[in-house]
Amino acid sequence: MRSFVFFLCCIGCSALVAEEQRFITVTAAGEVKVTPDEVLLGLDVRTREKDLWKQNEKRCGVTVIKLLSDHMVPKANVKLDDLDVSPYYGEYGERQASPIAYNYSRSILVRLTDFDKIEPLFRCIRC
Repeated sequence: MRSFVFFLCCIGCSALVAEEQRFITVTAAGEVKVTPDEVLLGLDVRTREKDLWKQNEKRCGVTVIKLLSDHMVPKANVKLDDLDVSPYYGEYGERQASPIAYNYSRSILVRLTDFDKIEPLFRCIRC
């Protein structure tokens, strides 16, 4: 009787081992060829000034936004995004106890559907 139970256990274990080794591997590749209809530009305006808000908001809010409107980019396609403000204490070895200036960074996302505007826009954006 013990031999019979041992035999059944061995058969059951081998069936479990056989089921654990089953697997399916699927490999696929796809390629889509379409003509792009829009481009997303990520612009970043950075300044380091004592008078933090006036300088960066002037560059970001007036200069870049005006430049985009001058190139006929609709306001709906311009999004002011991330804002990062951090104190600047000086270079390593010459650090001050209090901030000597502030680093200000403002991100602007621009969606363009007219590809002819990209190159002239890049030529003008150098602040």
